[in-house]
Amino acid sequence: MNLFFEIFSDLERGFSNETLEYVNLCLPYLLGSFIHAGPFKSVTETKENDSVNLSINYMLENLTKKLKVSDIALEIGYSGSHFCRLFLSKTGHSPIDYFNQLKIQRTCRMLENPGWTVYDVASEMGFEDQFYFSRLFHKVMGMPPSEYRKRRI
Repeated sequence: MNLFFEIFSDLERGFSNETLEYVNLCLPYLLGSFIHAGPFKSVTETKENDSVNLSINYMLENLTKKLKVSDIALEIGYSGSHFCRLFLSKTGHSPIDYFNQLKIQRTCRMLENPGWTVYDVASEMGFEDQFYFSRLFHKVMGMPPSEYRKRRI
């Protein structure tokens, strides 16, 4: 169960190449654990001191806010330019692109709830301009939020 929740948690934190590769490698181990439950051991690793991990945690805690690179860099104790280079080298994405992907990932789950309008979702996630939200959603997902909702509900 720990491995399942770790895979789920990692995917919830974004779809960077590193994350997808890690999850892809963990999946056979998880499936094998169903067959051979006795020798199964958790493969969790400590990521607490990783600055990129800390910044992603900060992003996840502040998904409904407008964050700037300087806000995130300050939180983990780096200059903005150093943090951007470090984050890009580790994830393959700029911090703001990654943050926007996390926001859109959360909005996708919210759009699957028919009780929420697109406007409500945008507003709840801190987007003051619904048209900006729709453009960003389309850029990340390849379709407008209303079309995504139609396909999912």
